[in-house]
Amino acid sequence: MVSLFSQDFFQYIHRQLADKPSGFSGRLLHGRGGTAAGLEDFSADVYGSLLFIVVYRSLTGQERGDMEKILKRLLDEFRDLHEIRSAIVQERSSRGSEIVASAGFPVPEKLTFLEDGLKFFAEPLRGQNPGFFFDARSARSWVREHSRDMRVLNLFAYTCGFSVAAAAGGAGEVVNIDMKQAVLDRGRENHVLNFGDGIPCRVSYLSLDIMKSFSRVDRMGLFDIIIADPPSRQGRSFQYNRDYPKLLRRAGKWLAPHGVLMTLLNAPDAPENWLKSQVKEYIPGLFEGGKVVKGPDFPESSPSREVLGLLWRGAD
Repeated sequence: MVSLFSQDFFQYIHRQLADKPSGFSGRLLHGRGGTAAGLEDFSADVYGSLLFIVVYRSLTGQERGDMEKILKRLLDEFRDLHEIRSAIVQERSSRGSEIVASAGFPVPEKLTFLEDGLKFFAEPLRGQNPGFFFDARSARSWVREHSRDMRVLNLFAYTCGFSVAAAAGGAGEVVNIDMKQAVLDRGRENHVLNFGDGIPCRVSYLSLDIMKSFSRVDRMGLFDIIIADPPSRQGRSFQYNRDYPKLLRRAGKWLAPHGVLMTLLNAPDAPENWLKSQVKEYIPGLFEGGKVVKGPDFPESSPSREVLGLLWRGAD
C-alpha cells in the first residue's frame, strides 16, 4: 500500500506539471513555504530533462520504494507534454546528501536548461546543489532589463547567473567575485553556452574571499549595479548577521552616485526587515527602490518571506 504522504506528493506534482507549459524549467513544489500541507519537507524542481526532488529528512524504506513508483508514473504520464526523461530524489541531512530514489534514463553529470531564453548548466550529481537557484529568477530578470551599458559587480557570483543575465541585457562590463574557483569556472561555461566566443561585454572572474579583499575592490573604481547575494552561512567565511553589515559598509563606497545596490538574503531565521535596517544604518545615503520577490513558483504562508531582497538607489 502506498503511504498517504506519497499519494499527496504524487497528486501535487501531477497538478503542477499539468499546469506548466512544455519545456518548463523551474520550481514545482516549495514545501518549506508552508502552503502545501504535509509536504513541508520537500521541494521539486525541473531542470530541462530532469525532475529533481529534495527531501529534508530521512525517508523510510517504504517511502523510498513509493517514491520510485511515483517517479515512474510521472515520467510515463508526462512524456508527451514535457521533456522530462529522468527523475531523482536527493535526501539531505546533517551527514550530507544522498540520492535515494531514481527513475527513467540515467542522469547525466551535466545537463542544460532554459530560463527566459537563456541557457544554463546544471550538475545534479555534484554536491548538494545543481548549480542554480530558481528563487532568484525575478532578480536576474531585473538585472537583464536594467544593465545596458552598465558596469556590474556580482558578489558571491556562484555560477554567474546574474552575469549571464547582465551580458544578455547589454552590460558594458561585469566583474564576478566568488571565493571558489570551481564555481567561477562553471560560470564561465554558462557564458560560453549562451554567447560562444562572442560574449557581448567584458566579463572577469575573480576567485577572492570578498571579506578579505575590500582594498582590491576599492581599486576597481565605481559600479553602476552591485549585486550582493551571499549565502546565509558558509562556515567561517561568511555568517550573514556578522558579515553582511561589514560588507554593506564597504559596498557603499563602490556604488556610483546614480547606481543601484541589490541586496539579497535567503535566511529564514533573519528577523523581518533586518536587512533593510542594516542598509539604512551602514549606507544612509541610499533610497529604497523596490523589492525583489521570489515569484509565484515560491508561494509562502507568510507574506514577509516572499521578499528575497531589496533594491537601493543612490542619489543622482
